[in-house]
Amino acid sequence: LKKLRVKNPEGYAKFFENYGAILKEGVYYEADIKQDIAQVLEFDTLLGDKKITLDEYLEVLSPTLSQGEKEQATKDVKKTIYYITGKSRSEVLASPYMAQFVSNKVDVLLLTDVIDEWMIGVLDEYKDVKLKSITANDVKLKEETEEEKKKADTTQKQYKDMLELVKNTIGAEKIEKVELNANLGDALGALKTPDGAMNPQMEKMMKAMGQPVPETKRVLELNPSNKLVKAMQKEFKADVKSKKLKDLTQYAYMQAILLEGGELPNIADFVNMTNKFAGEYLK
Repeated sequence: LKKLRVKNPEGYAKFFENYGAILKEGVYYEADIKQDIAQVLEFDTLLGDKKITLDEYLEVLSPTLSQGEKEQATKDVKKTIYYITGKSRSEVLASPYMAQFVSNKVDVLLLTDVIDEWMIGVLDEYKDVKLKSITANDVKLKEETEEEKKKADTTQKQYKDMLELVKNTIGAEKIEKVELNANLGDALGALKTPDGAMNPQMEKMMKAMGQPVPETKRVLELNPSNKLVKAMQKEFKADVKSKKLKDLTQYAYMQAILLEGGELPNIADFVNMTNKFAGEYLK
């Protein structure tokens, strides 16, 4: 298969389109040779316009990078192979967690096949390079300066009480904690799965198979640079029982669910709240 891909790329592309899922099943079921099988897998990526292998991820960079950027990106990429799972390319590209990878020009594998959830659960490294979800707790593409650390600590202290109220408003049975994340681009917020817990895509798959699935508390991250988050803090300071603060909290939570491809218990509630905010905007 490695030879075929080199000698006949178009033929291999057709082969992989039909049998790629079976190869990925092999990674899951054949532990002894999963590294060998992983060599011939192909993936869509954030920066590329064609599928690449894991080896190409480690070696090939975007041609738009300058030499200096290319050298820095090489260091970043070789430390970790980053990926994101989801139902479709459009869904994963819409993830707020993509923002820092786009701005830093670091590539991400886009895992959107159903089998990818199972495969990535057993393929935690490739050629001694770790594979890591971009939603993991410890993803940092750049080291913070002392000034940036101080600013982040100050902001965290300012928002601490408001974040606790947000958690209680949504419900401690749904949310493990609420944090700030300044690496979400323009997004209001996002949901992530605590380390070691089952992610939403896997939960759906297990439920579809009729398997019992324990409820997983998620972590809600809010973007301190977003105008609505700043509005929430302003409302909190003015009145902790503010109806507007409660509405903004629920809106942030529901929006985060939709952004990761989740389903709301009642979509009408989200539509009504959106219309309410739109009505206020038109005044």
